Order: sequence, then C-alpha cells, then structure tokens
Amino acid sequence: MKHVVQTLRRYEEYGYSIAYFILQDEELAVHAAKAALLEAGRDRELAGKSDSVLRASFGKLAMRKALETKRSQLISLNI
Repeated sequence: MKHVVQTLRRYEEYGYSIAYFILQDEELAVHAAKAALLEAGRDRELAGKSDSVLRASFGKLAMRKALETKRSQLISLNI
C-alpha cells in the first residue's frame, strides 16, 4: 500500500497540470485530479508497470476525468 501511495504522489502534479490545462479552473482541476488519483489507486497492477507506462496511462486517465468534470459542469448549467 505504501508503494502505491508513493507512486501516486509522483503523478499528482502531472494529473493536476493536465486537468487544469483542459478545464482552466483550479477548483475543477483539483476535483478531476483527485478522481484520477482515486481511480489509479484502485489499479491492482499499478506496482508492476514501468514508469513510462504509468505516466502515459495516468495522463490519459487525468484527461478523461477532466473531460468528465467539464461535461458534468456543462450539464449542471444546462448548456
């Protein structure tokens, strides 16, 4: 468990950066980055992946969570 937490901490800022780039809103980016970290933490094979694979898959996950957050925001605004 400790290894998983350490691994996710390495990608925390990376996920936030991606989410902020997409959302252009600090609060929404934090929400999306947290969602990406939580989902990544449930990946049972996290420890066996190489750093480059982890970075790529976490980047995609952060993008997906940012887009889901944006979609939820737009739906709540009835746009």
